[in-house]
Amino acid sequence: MPDQIAAPSARSSSSLLVLMTGRPNLMGAAEQAARLADTTIDVDAWLTEHLDQVTAGGRPTWSLLAKADADGPSGAQWSNVRKVIKQALAALSDHLAELDGAVLLTNLGLLARFNELDVVGSWRDLLHDASNRLAAIWIVVPSTGASDMPMLDGRELPVLPGGAEWSRIPDDWIRNAHRTGAA
Repeated sequence: MPDQIAAPSARSSSSLLVLMTGRPNLMGAAEQAARLADTTIDVDAWLTEHLDQVTAGGRPTWSLLAKADADGPSGAQWSNVRKVIKQALAALSDHLAELDGAVLLTNLGLLARFNELDVVGSWRDLLHDASNRLAAIWIVVPSTGASDMPMLDGRELPVLPGGAEWSRIPDDWIRNAHRTGAA
């Protein structure tokens, strides 16, 4: 994602952009995008913190959530874990709606784990809501190169077809070669 792509995205309304890079370059890509974003949110950390707050009251307990997570989708408590995750994602969506400018979202692994990638579509809807000042959402995800579409843990992110909402990040951009002349 060269700067000329990101900068207009941050100023225009309703801009969702999923940035894909190889796993070894993931941290560098996030660092470069964070330089251009107004706010950066680690989604996995947000969800974990929210779950910690929810379990502080003892219902459910952290150990119950951990056991249900370990048991996975076939476990008896999986649907309850998903309910708590949905509550956390609703809180994150509300938080996004309160932000100004471009927001970078990193570490979305738990969304794939709990089969909640559809929330990306609801975040796109936030961008079209005139009642907030959110201008852009950028999401950095790893890419294996096996698919042209952005994916997490083998699941496609809900982006519009045709590539208007996603792009592969050139290695030169991650290395900052466009600024240093080391291309």
